[in-house]
Amino acid sequence: MSEPIQQKLTAAETANYLRVSTETLLRWRAHAFGPKFSKLGRRILYDIAEIDRWLSDRRCRSIEESKSLDRAG
Repeated sequence: MSEPIQQKLTAAETANYLRVSTETLLRWRAHAFGPKFSKLGRRILYDIAEIDRWLSDRRCRSIEESKSLDRAG
């Protein structure tokens, strides 16, 4: 069974949630970076749990650790 649509955010809502621009999200998608998304025709939707999981995976304890994440994508 699929998840309810209430747990999905549009690209604009996701940009607001992450405090980045919609252009940044577009660039991330073009470079296979950022949280996973679903594409329905022209519509892009992000799952809130996936966004939170992606953020959690990017948690760092040091600047050096964050640099390795940037290189890995």
